Amino acid sequence: MASPNDIAMQWLMRVSDPDAGADVHVACARWRAADPAHERAFAAAQRFWQRDELALALEHSLRAPQPALWRDSLRPFGLALAAMLGLAILAGGIYLLPQARHFREWAMADVRAPLHRIAVTQLADGSRLTLDAGAAIDVEYTASLRRLKLLRGTIVVEAMPDPARPMVIAGGQSTVTVVGTRFLVSRKEANDRIDVQSGRVDVQAYAGGEAKLAAGQRVRASAAGVSAIEAIDPSSVADFAAGWRSFDRVPLQDVLAEIGRYRWAPILLDDPAVGMLPVTARLQVSEPERALAALLVTMPLQTYEWPGGTVRIERRR
Repeated sequence: MASPNDIAMQWLMRVSDPDAGADVHVACARWRAADPAHERAFAAAQRFWQRDELALALEHSLRAPQPALWRDSLRPFGLALAAMLGLAILAGGIYLLPQARHFREWAMADVRAPLHRIAVTQLADGSRLTLDAGAAIDVEYTASLRRLKLLRGTIVVEAMPDPARPMVIAGGQSTVTVVGTRFLVSRKEANDRIDVQSGRVDVQAYAGGEAKLAAGQRVRASAAGVSAIEAIDPSSVADFAAGWRSFDRVPLQDVLAEIGRYRWAPILLDDPAVGMLPVTARLQVSEPERALAALLVTMPLQTYEWPGGTVRIERRR
């Protein structure tokens, strides 16, 4: 039996159809008045459809190839979905606009990973790179230097030893110099993060300051310089390359955001309060369906999947 939330969503799509007759609106009003739970569910559905990120979710759902069964089930609500999508795009376009520059940079990079999948590549000197989803680099090799420019995202580097031709990775806030080792470099807007699994690297911040890192050490570089050296588990670099992440009382919304980076279709939370539930787990986020299934086993959650793969998560009833 369908839940009030599911029925409310169906009513909302029906009454939003420009061709919906007065009988549809009357029937919807009758359903809403029949039970306070129905009215609460309908109000929640209205709030849900007004969220900016829904534009992206609907776009993926409508563009993705659908099995015949899903297409048939959508037909009664097609016009309503299209109307809602048009309204949502007005808000969603503003949300997506700041990403345009980053997308162009990614698209023109020498080496890049798919936006939602980890990729592994080997460079001309035999060095091996693991690029996190959406990561991008430019490559410049000369007779005396191997230079990688990290444009965005996170990479794990297994650099082939070559003392005569060191490798330099340029991030947003620093450069990392290495002869041969395995390490991670992550570039975000405000800082670079460098984790070393094996070997040694030298980090120099553009703002001043440097650090020499050995296996099991981490440092961050920002506009303020280089942070203090932190101790880490060296195996965390290999874990990252394999798509594993460890969470210690991290809000569910942040965990879902990390899992969502590896799905083409979005994950949406039905209730913001649910997003604050703490999560302590080790999940292979690069296998998003497996990671979501693990959360469903250990947390009071249930999912509702739309055509195209978009997943809505709500509290289990």
